[in-house]
Amino acid sequence: MRRESQVNREAIGGGMEGVWGMVAVLGLGAAAVAQLVAACLCFSLSPAKGLASLVVPGYLFLGIREHAYYRPVIGLWLIGLSAMTAGTIALS
Repeated sequence: MRRESQVNREAIGGGMEGVWGMVAVLGLGAAAVAQLVAACLCFSLSPAKGLASLVVPGYLFLGIREHAYYRPVIGLWLIGLSAMTAGTIALS
């Protein structure tokens, strides 16, 4: 009986490894979405800032500092980074 429950759990998602793996992947997705939104906001402010954000690492988040959506974008990026870190540590 115990063997069947282990097989079913592995087939469903692998137990806690599957959950933490999903947390890491969702964190990566959230960080990627935040960076895409930040790039669009940077280009909406000025094309020069948009081009600078493509060339200079980290300028993306400094370039949108004057935009109204600065805090939500940075918050989403930090949540994604935290989820990736937690998932990676839990899987190791």
